[in-house]
Amino acid sequence: MIMTTWNPRQYPALLESVGFAKAKDLLAYYLPMSGPAALELPERYRLHAERALQHKALVFRPLDLKHFDDEVERCWKIYNAAWEKNWGFFPMSHDSFLHEAKILKYIVFPQFSFMAEVDGEPAGVMVILPDFHRAYKEIGNGRLLPTGLFKILRAKRQLRTGRCMILGAKPEYRNRGIFALFMHEVIRRAKDWGGIGGEASWILEDNDRMNRPLVSLGAKAYRRWRIYDRPIASSTS
Repeated sequence: MIMTTWNPRQYPALLESVGFAKAKDLLAYYLPMSGPAALELPERYRLHAERALQHKALVFRPLDLKHFDDEVERCWKIYNAAWEKNWGFFPMSHDSFLHEAKILKYIVFPQFSFMAEVDGEPAGVMVILPDFHRAYKEIGNGRLLPTGLFKILRAKRQLRTGRCMILGAKPEYRNRGIFALFMHEVIRRAKDWGGIGGEASWILEDNDRMNRPLVSLGAKAYRRWRIYDRPIASSTS
């Protein structure tokens, strides 16, 4: 899916043959939204979502792209706070985060990207991107001009799959029901929209806070990426 990678099967053997070893795996879960295997949230998610919204201090809303710079500032604060204790995480500078956001601005669907605020403070964020890889396949030669861009815009209207690439909350707000609220709302909206399915990735294999809820929902880990490392030789060897 969009902004993920694929590698030939021989790559792991090549890396291992020159001394690289597994450092950590990243997982992707697929959540079907249609057909006989369509995901149905347990009733407790609806109850958690309703309970969260009863607190007047919590505000749930779509991202406001009309106030783009302000929204980026809020998302940046959540991002660096929510992931700071994750393995391999390195804080993004404001300039880097803004650069990425300006690119994503043109492809994000606001109705599937949410912000939660508590007492006016940014608390949690969820960003889902439509899977534009499906649209890119409409361009046989990969060229945007003279007709490629129009093919992408036409295909955009037909996209019914997406990838959840950001889902997090600041540590102090993780017990406010934000995850249940986000999941309940995105699945409800996706089904109303005619969505086929979605991917949640990349998730660290030992991130139980994310893996356990997804597995309990019946989501399947269907893709895996591996990060390799190798000791650096000392200057005297």
